[in-house]
Amino acid sequence: MRIMKNLKLLFAVIALAMMSCAPESMKYYMKRYTLDFEGANWDALVDNPQYGGSLLYSATPYSWYDEETDLASDSTSSEYFGQYYWDCGAALSNYYTTSYDLAGKEPYEEQLTVFAEGAHSGKNCIVCTSYYSDGADSRATIYFKTKRSFIESMWIANTQYSRYAVKNGYRMVEPLAEGKSIYIEAEGFICENGKEESVATAKFYLYENGKPSFEGWKKWYMTSMCEVDIVKFNLKLDGEYDNNYPAYFAIDDIVVVRKELKEEYQTVAQD
Repeated sequence: MRIMKNLKLLFAVIALAMMSCAPESMKYYMKRYTLDFEGANWDALVDNPQYGGSLLYSATPYSWYDEETDLASDSTSSEYFGQYYWDCGAALSNYYTTSYDLAGKEPYEEQLTVFAEGAHSGKNCIVCTSYYSDGADSRATIYFKTKRSFIESMWIANTQYSRYAVKNGYRMVEPLAEGKSIYIEAEGFICENGKEESVATAKFYLYENGKPSFEGWKKWYMTSMCEVDIVKFNLKLDGEYDNNYPAYFAIDDIVVVRKELKEEYQTVAQD
């Protein structure tokens, strides 16, 4: 009986040794997580009113974090003449429309309204506002707090503010001319020794040849991206240095892919 127990112990030690010596590629698997912005904690981050609300127009920083995907975002605001303004970032929204009717409001007052029948899934999404010109980096940014990962895809929609300006013109811009396009450029960075290094970019068209590229939501497969720590978004107007159109767009259902250690190797590592 003692011999059998000793043999079992020997086999267990051998198995553990073999597992610990296995090639790195065999120890890991790729796991997918989806950030859908659903739940009471996310609901509480939807500002009301959309423009001038107490969440985005405040001295208190607006930010969010999702523990499962490890994704986070911090918005920025500035103070002008004693009042705070939302400069850039990614804010929660549950406002939707498929109409250009602003009900007597200015387009910017509906800045969180997504031009779709609803969220891609559930009821919430995020709306990004992002500018980058003349050396002023006010790009909407999402980042992984602790675990460098790969963003596989996300769903994108236009906002009412953006659609209105492109269709009708507004303030500094005329209606988007035929032949002109507006696209999102996502730039991925890795952080080493306190420095950011750009490692990848991806592009997604919101408007092409003067017209919306799609209606409702469209999936963005970020195949040209790699594992990153940070993703910064910029809206660009083809053929122009500056994009003076409202730099707003919506995101939902971000799919994150992360390399995870298999359970059996977690046991070896702990031992």
